[in-house]
Amino acid sequence: ITDGGPIEFFIPGDGDRYLGLNDTLLHLRVKITNPNGSNLANDAASSATHPYRCMIETLLNFSPPDTLSSQFTVGLFYKDTAGVCNQENLFLGSIPKYVVLGMVHHEAFTGRRDLSPFNFRHYDIEYLALCQDGRQVPAKAFQPDFNNGVSVREFYNMFLATGRHLKDLPLSISRDDFNDGYSLFVFNLNPSDDNDALSTVSNGNLRLELRFRTPLPHTATLIVYACYDSILEINAKRQVLVDYY
Repeated sequence: ITDGGPIEFFIPGDGDRYLGLNDTLLHLRVKITNPNGSNLANDAASSATHPYRCMIETLLNFSPPDTLSSQFTVGLFYKDTAGVCNQENLFLGSIPKYVVLGMVHHEAFTGRRDLSPFNFRHYDIEYLALCQDGRQVPAKAFQPDFNNGVSVREFYNMFLATGRHLKDLPLSISRDDFNDGYSLFVFNLNPSDDNDALSTVSNGNLRLELRFRTPLPHTATLIVYACYDSILEINAKRQVLVDYY
């Protein structure tokens, strides 16, 4: 299996009978190797960011922790044990409706085996805000003090941004987890504050303002996860048109 040669399945109909794909499981035993089939080196680095998308989507979309620690382990999901940067053009053009920020050790991001690439550390942030075309989000910037346990506002903003405010929809991240290994900062940029609603795609500039209370102990990598709305249109000629942003 390679990027240029995906496996395609063709499942034809059989009269009145059909195959229910919702109840169909595909079991694969795979191993990642070099192009020539040899084993990867122990110090092989990886710069792919798709695993971060999987981790963030799983943590913020599935609530019961028992589900993540049991059923999701079949797909190799295991929750880790919780243990001044200004980006002028974080997004230039189409503005996402949903942004998640997290920071990890740079060497863990590049593949160092003895460091967890999913240990999202707070690095003693003292100021964090987004600026969308001159409008600050949130209106009052986040100013946590993690070393003194002052991070309730930043923690609860995960519930606000994911549509869980005043609803019986918990997250698998506790307040202690948030302070120690799961410091994910979530921003809802949808004008209606509803992630499930379709809003007009806006264009502009999104700026990140980030300051630290103490110097960074080492190089850190900022992970940015963003969601966009796309429009799928089927016209009178049965042409399928998709706008990707």
